[in-house]
Amino acid sequence: MKKSSIFPHLLCKYKYENCKVPYGSEEYKVSSEEKALLASLPCASVQPKPYPCYRTPCKLLIDTDIGTDIDDALALIYALRTPEIEVIGITTNYAVSTIRAAVAQKICEAHCRERGLHRGIPVVVGSSRPMGTHRNFFITHREGTPILPTDFILKNGLNEMASLEQNDAVEFMKASFERSPREITLVSIGIPTNIGLLFTKYPSVIPLIKEVVIMGCGSMSSIGTGIDWHMFEPGLNDLLIQRLISGNQIVFNPNHNVSGDTLASKILFGAKGLRIKIVPHHITAQFWLHGDSIEHLLASAFIQNEAKTVLSSAVPDQASSPEIAASITSSSTPPATSVAPVASTSSAAVSNPFAGATSLLSSTFSSGLPSNPPLAPPFSESSSSSCLVGALMQIWFNIRYPQRGQCPHDPLTIHEACFGGLPESDKEKESQMDESASPSQPSSTSSSAPSSNLSSSTSPSSPSSASPSSSSSSSSSTSTSTSTTSLTSEPWYCREDCSCVEYVRGRMVIHEWAAFSTFVPHPEGEHYLGLIVRAPQATDGCFKKGAEIDTDKTGFMKRLEKVILEL
Repeated sequence: MKKSSIFPHLLCKYKYENCKVPYGSEEYKVSSEEKALLASLPCASVQPKPYPCYRTPCKLLIDTDIGTDIDDALALIYALRTPEIEVIGITTNYAVSTIRAAVAQKICEAHCRERGLHRGIPVVVGSSRPMGTHRNFFITHREGTPILPTDFILKNGLNEMASLEQNDAVEFMKASFERSPREITLVSIGIPTNIGLLFTKYPSVIPLIKEVVIMGCGSMSSIGTGIDWHMFEPGLNDLLIQRLISGNQIVFNPNHNVSGDTLASKILFGAKGLRIKIVPHHITAQFWLHGDSIEHLLASAFIQNEAKTVLSSAVPDQASSPEIAASITSSSTPPATSVAPVASTSSAAVSNPFAGATSLLSSTFSSGLPSNPPLAPPFSESSSSSCLVGALMQIWFNIRYPQRGQCPHDPLTIHEACFGGLPESDKEKESQMDESASPSQPSSTSSSAPSSNLSSSTSPSSPSSASPSSSSSSSSSTSTSTSTTSLTSEPWYCREDCSCVEYVRGRMVIHEWAAFSTFVPHPEGEHYLGLIVRAPQATDGCFKKGAEIDTDKTGFMKRLEKVILEL
């Protein structure tokens, strides 16, 4: 897709553009206009409830900054291998968007090969520069390694950030929503620059979006509550949850996704008539992927145990690479136009666009790694999806050493975009939800059935029950099956076709400085905030020391682990 003439810094002016501070060191401040807005918004008590259920398949358009943290790659695999999901397309964002698109393309091609699909999945390069933020870029300088050729990374790498002109995912998004109005959910698991550009350039598209599901907003803060506790003090979260349920505004700290482009986030959350489902950090942080599924991916990539030293010596340190250094410091002019690897509807779409390219890792991987079982190198044209994701995972773990597990922020967001509470036909729903209240949560948060009288403008509508495209249908026939366990054998939050998160309604206001945000609870609000995780009570064997619930036993975690182990 060719370059567009979208210049984010000219569409909207970010007044804090020159106030750069490191991420995590921001101090809370709010403008007089924002204070007036918050004072004008009505607050009311709310009740956490499971999100109303969907009819599947769910059509998702995924906007991602895949290639840095491994959870984006896990989310993409989870979406591709979940039979209830039809992936309409993928757009990339943030700093090195061309490399991110190439990473997504490689994973999609591996999925198509493994499923025998002849119809590719569109992958479109999006914006690299944010519309407005107080932060410098957060990148590891290892994006794309080791699954992409080094010459491709050098050619399309960090100098992309110097361009004021943006690659255009906006047109793809616009065309998708116009083609299927009110049928597609937009899932944001990266920096929301593409969404901010879309809403600014084409505001008429907003009513055509079924809903937005975003992994965003940080942990809850005691700012303005009079509670003088440290943010990690045990019990603080429960107090803040109780205050919010009682009808009080609660401040949320910045998180990477929302503060990576504060202005775009403000545009997104300020859109009128748009239902937004928020999966915040205090929800995702209660999950941890570890054990067999992690080891399976690492083993698949041949970069476990004795391969670590081989990998570390084989992967060039791009931060000190003279080619990369030159590309960062030189480039006062925009780089040459690059074309996103976009899959077509022909069988040729599943071929590797980088076939024939060489890599610095080739000879090392073919000679220095274990030969049992024999697998192709991660960058090979025939690499499996587990091999690709495992290679990306080891790179991330090397950066985050001694990390040996992963918080599945983005896979959970994908799950929440597809699944809600129990289907209305389940007669035992009410009693099961009443029994699900965990002693770790405030007593007033006991579950109840989703409201049946939500207004038509804000009530979640079910997606079309029409059959998915040929690629989705083929995937469904060979992918992980939906859980068929009866209600009587397990609680609803342990079912693989249900969400284990309960939501409250209201409005999330993004503050233009540093992306602090304030949630204003109200039972008729258009924004749905994930507030409570329902899970079995933890036992002595729970891997999380001091945890009161065992999220490993939720339906989401069971399905995620099954998807990974079947790769």
